[in-house]
Amino acid sequence: MFSLFGCSGKFRYVKRYSKTPGLGVSLDYLKDWQVKENRSTQFGFTQITFLSPGKKENRFSAKMALVVKEAGNGITLEELAKEALNKAMQMKDFRLVSNRQLNIIGKPAAEIMVTYQTLDGLHRVGAGLIQVKERMVIRKSGGNSYLLRYENSAADFSEFDQAFSHIAHSLNLGKK
Repeated sequence: MFSLFGCSGKFRYVKRYSKTPGLGVSLDYLKDWQVKENRSTQFGFTQITFLSPGKKENRFSAKMALVVKEAGNGITLEELAKEALNKAMQMKDFRLVSNRQLNIIGKPAAEIMVTYQTLDGLHRVGAGLIQVKERMVIRKSGGNSYLLRYENSAADFSEFDQAFSHIAHSLNLGKK
C-alpha cells in the first residue's frame, strides 16, 4: 500500500490503493481508521472495509466499505441500485430515506439512503436494537460494480457523512 496524506475540513485522509491484483481502485479514507481488504473467490467480490477507531468493545460503531464485484456488461446501474435496495429492505424496520441518480466527478452513480434496526453488539449478552442509518453510492465501470457504503448509528450518522461524500468523490476506478 502506498499512502498520501491530505485533509479536507476537520478530517485528515490517506489514499488507499487496492492490494488486489488487477482491481485498479484507489480512494481516500479517514487517517486513523483501520483498513481490511478481503477477496472472496467463492463469491466473486473484493471488499475493502474501513473501521472507526472509536469502536467500543462489542458495540456498534461507524464503518465504511467498498465492495467490488463483476457485474457483466449487460447489467445497468439502475439494476445494481435495485439489487442493493432489495438487500437493504430485508433489514428489520427498513425505511427508504432517499433514492436518486447523480453524477460523481462526471460519472453516473446511484445514491441510496436507508434506516433500519440491528443489534448494537453482535456477540454481547444483552445486546439491544439500535437504529442505523446507511448511505450507499453505486457506480459501474466496465464489467464491475462498485458499492461504497457508510453506516453508523442514526444518532451519530452526521459525524462522518461529510467525510463519506469526500471519499465517494475520491473513488478512482482505474484500468485493470
